[in-house]
Amino acid sequence: SIPVSMTVTPGPLPVPQANIVPIVSSIVNAASQDVGSLSPGEIVTVLGQGIGGKVLFDGVPGPLLYVSPTVINTIVPYEVQGPSTNVTVVNNGTTIQAGTYPVAGSAPGIFTLATNGAGSAAVLNQDNTVNGPSNPAARGSIIQIYGTGEGVTSPPGVTGEITGTTLKRPNLPVTVTIGGLAATVTYAGTVPTVVAGLLQVNTVVPAGLTPGATIPVLVTIGGVASQTGVTISVR
Repeated sequence: SIPVSMTVTPGPLPVPQANIVPIVSSIVNAASQDVGSLSPGEIVTVLGQGIGGKVLFDGVPGPLLYVSPTVINTIVPYEVQGPSTNVTVVNNGTTIQAGTYPVAGSAPGIFTLATNGAGSAAVLNQDNTVNGPSNPAARGSIIQIYGTGEGVTSPPGVTGEITGTTLKRPNLPVTVTIGGLAATVTYAGTVPTVVAGLLQVNTVVPAGLTPGATIPVLVTIGGVASQTGVTISVR
């Protein structure tokens, strides 16, 4: 054993919950962190203070993935079909109005390793290792891109369902560009053993692409593109 000395400085005392006015500040796409239209099955993040309860979309509860007094990760129910949805949060019997949000056919976002919607995408190379500057994908290989916001699927998505052997594909067309070049999509749909709402897009890295550590990638669903500033590494 090795003795270790350290100095501990007390932090500020937490604000008593009784003094916090519950409020929802925004609802963002959990992958892109962008504010915008919501789509059925989209994984979203509810931000605010004094929340930490269940989230209702037109009275339909969204499956809860993570809950804290300031952050809730949930999924827009497939029952939400628009053109808008009224969102509320219920915490300890108190209903917090989050507002009315437009509903779109798709609202694609790509998850990133930094979880802030920018930088290296959450992508697996063909050998199932994590893509990054120290582990780039080969040109001509197939990568797996993970996102959300694909909208209605076929067969129809079930709110809160864990995907089994029956994979579900977006009704809207899915395309991918890497470094501005069109990439062939070999699969777009749900992810086995994971809750419905997580999207997997398998695509071929274009052979004519110039290698680099920060190659832009975009996923477009039904004419709506994912956020800019997301990259992969290619050798």
